[in-house]
Amino acid sequence: MPRPATPHLRAVKQKQMKTITWALCLGALTCGLTVSGQVVNIESQRISTDTTGWAGSAAAQFSLVQNTRRLLIANARAHVQWRPRRRHTFLMLGEYGLTQGDGSRFQDYGFGHFRFTTQVAGVWALEIFTQAQYNKANSLNFRGLAGIGPRVQMANLERLQLYAAGIIMYERERPRIGEVFEGTRLSAYVSGTWHAPGWLLTNTTYYQPLLHWWHDYRIATESRMEWTINTHLRFSIAFVYNFDARPPQGANPENYKLLTGVKFVF
Repeated sequence: MPRPATPHLRAVKQKQMKTITWALCLGALTCGLTVSGQVVNIESQRISTDTTGWAGSAAAQFSLVQNTRRLLIANARAHVQWRPRRRHTFLMLGEYGLTQGDGSRFQDYGFGHFRFTTQVAGVWALEIFTQAQYNKANSLNFRGLAGIGPRVQMANLERLQLYAAGIIMYERERPRIGEVFEGTRLSAYVSGTWHAPGWLLTNTTYYQPLLHWWHDYRIATESRMEWTINTHLRFSIAFVYNFDARPPQGANPENYKLLTGVKFVF
């Protein structure tokens, strides 16, 4: 059933969130998986490789966030990808963070994701995933997802790669305030990468409406630019925007972030 339009939701005004993040990420080919938004960008966590076997990374991040209050955030994350065969890929992600605000108040969040991708024919692939997350700062005690759907490679040029997907996913959400919600969403996204010597530009945009009530939808977009400092160091800057038409009660419907970081690649 659609989420009821509570007086709180009708009275919510869109608020801006200004975020300044200084991050030192230790890892391989990733810099900053953040789960503070309502939609997590999994597409940015794929490791591009033509070989089979294992690949992965680990990262630590320190952030200072100014919203309705000042928050100090520290987190750690792990990222593992396994390709037993060229046409099969297993992706596993995990993150846990602790948040301190108002001097002595602590909040925490966690995230886990498992995804299997198999090449079906030509540019087409099939994806199956499951995900669990919680975030007390977003009034989210728990959200579980499970989905399946096609992914297609729309362009594979020398400097440009473009992908699109349309996944049907089941969602179960338990907010801090309010009733448990269950429903089925479409998770559609477009992801593009443009690269040149010493530069990398990426963008991923998600659209996630509730299938039986399209007024309940989420939009998320992430743009990232990286440039090479030397063989092992890269500097990155990213802009992340999230909008939820029906957020959990007590959470902002809109937030955005600007993140900068230095990545060590080995």
